[in-house]
Amino acid sequence: MSVFAPDYYKDFKCIASLCRHNCCIGWEIDIDKKTMKKYENTKGNFKKRLDESITETDGTNHFILGENERCPFLNNNNLCDIILNLGEDNLCQICADHPRFMNFYEEREEIGLGLSCEEAARLIITKKDKTKIVPLDNSKAEDSFFVNYRNKLFSIAQNREKTVVEREKELLAEIDARFIETSWKKWEEIFSSLEILDPNWKNYISLIGKDVPEPVFADFEIPFEQLLCYFLFRHSEPAFLFGDFKETVMFSVLSVRIIRKIFSAKIYAQKRADISTLLEIIRMYSSEIEYCEENTDKLFDLL
Repeated sequence: MSVFAPDYYKDFKCIASLCRHNCCIGWEIDIDKKTMKKYENTKGNFKKRLDESITETDGTNHFILGENERCPFLNNNNLCDIILNLGEDNLCQICADHPRFMNFYEEREEIGLGLSCEEAARLIITKKDKTKIVPLDNSKAEDSFFVNYRNKLFSIAQNREKTVVEREKELLAEIDARFIETSWKKWEEIFSSLEILDPNWKNYISLIGKDVPEPVFADFEIPFEQLLCYFLFRHSEPAFLFGDFKETVMFSVLSVRIIRKIFSAKIYAQKRADISTLLEIIRMYSSEIEYCEENTDKLFDLL
């Protein structure tokens, strides 16, 4: 099977203890059967700690989270004791993969980096060059309607002779879709009705309906472009399955618009615009929407 990824993919490296939002905190961590077998066959003093830190629910093994929902193997230096004691090869699949995601097509696999990881988000939106989807092996570029049409959408999204807002409108026109005409206050209500994983997300949702002017984001055009391409890439799977890019494009445009609206309200309140503020909004949006299948499905159904 051919494997493709954005050209920034190989540049990612976990920043481990330097991460402000550790992926080993606040997430239930399931253990795949292959890794569970390794843990059962582990010898020595660490075996007892493994046994005491794992439980089973509905036939699935997972780690017992500690205080503040920390993984029991996340030490005081925010490093993984499983890696330190057993090596990276003994991480369960979900830990080894994160923040990567995989989409599978007929004879094509695509791998990307999720925005819920702050380092992945930084890598993506601070990239100056246009993003390209490249093979990770010796695969040749695929000549198919799906790939060719998405390349066309990318070319629209990356047309730097126009503003990102103009490109969003052109993307919608390309798929002959009219965006849902509703107020920002209504969008606030819609997002408030979704499942909320982190209570802090409520504070961000409350900014969607704020009546504040949206400034000209001259310095942030490229970050928003990269965001748009990220969403088009990550959420292409429905387009492939159903032969229609409408939902993918509409979800991508909606996501960028919501993030931009929250960013507008934030910088209006703090009287300054900086990349760190945008990164935190992006990370929260991805964690709450993309990493909650129920929320993503509801928005796709709405669109």
